[in-house]
Amino acid sequence: METNPAPIQPESPSMRPLPASALSTVWGWIRDYLHTSRQLLTSPSAFFRGLDPEAGVIRPMLYALITHWIGTAIQFVWISWAGLQILPWLKDQFGKLFSAASDIGGDLDQIDSLGRHAQQTLIPFQEKFSGWALGVAPVLIDPFTYVLSLLFLTSIVWMGARLLVTPTKNGAPDEIRFESALQILCYASAASLLNFLPLIGTGLDAFFGAILAIIGVREVWKTSTFKAIVIALFPKILFVGAILSVFGAGLLLLAKWVLSAFAG
Repeated sequence: METNPAPIQPESPSMRPLPASALSTVWGWIRDYLHTSRQLLTSPSAFFRGLDPEAGVIRPMLYALITHWIGTAIQFVWISWAGLQILPWLKDQFGKLFSAASDIGGDLDQIDSLGRHAQQTLIPFQEKFSGWALGVAPVLIDPFTYVLSLLFLTSIVWMGARLLVTPTKNGAPDEIRFESALQILCYASAASLLNFLPLIGTGLDAFFGAILAIIGVREVWKTSTFKAIVIALFPKILFVGAILSVFGAGLLLLAKWVLSAFAG
C-alpha cells in the first residue's frame, strides 16, 4: 500500500542563512568601519589629507551616528555601574559616620534624627539615579539628538572657517563648503570610541575629539595650526564669549547701581 509522502514544510525566512553576497557585504562594511576608525585614531593627519571633499556626506554621517551611538552606549554602561556601586557605598559611609558621632557623645536623639534624615534623603536620590541609569532612553534617542547638535556645531565651524580661511590661498580650496565642515566633525567623532576606557573615557573623548577636529580643519582647508584651533573651537569660543558678555553686563549694571546709590 502506497503512502503519500509528508508535505515538505517551507523553510522559515528566519532560519534561512544569509547569502554569501550579503555576508561579504556586511563583513566589508565592518572592515571598512574598523579601518577608518584605526586610521583616525592612529594617523589622523594622513586620513584628513586624503579626504575627498566631493565624496558627499552620507558616509561620514553614518560613520558619526554609529560611532557616537557606540560611545554613548558604553558610557551608559560605565555610568550605570558606577551609580550602582558608589551610591550604596555613600549610604554606608553616612551610616558609619553617624554611628561614630553617636559613640563620641552629645545629644544622641539629635544625632540619631540627623542620621535618619540623611538616609531618608539619600535613598530617594539613589532610587532616582538608579532609575535613570537603568533607563535606555538617552541611548535610544542619541542618534536624533546627535544629528541636531552635529548640524548646529557644523554651521558655527563653517562660519568660522568662512571668516578665517581665504580660498585659493596657501593651497586652500576654491570654496569653503558646509559639506567639508560636516565631514570633518563627523570623522572627529571617532574619539567617542575612547569611552571604552572606564572613568577617563569621557574626558579623553572630549579632548581627542577637539584634536581630531583641529587636525581635520588644518588638513582639509590647508590653514595654519593656530587658525585651525580657532575654527575648530569656534563654537566654544562663542559660548565663552557670550557668558563673559552677560557677566560683564551684569557687573556694569551692578557698578552703576552702586554708584547711583552712593550718589543718592
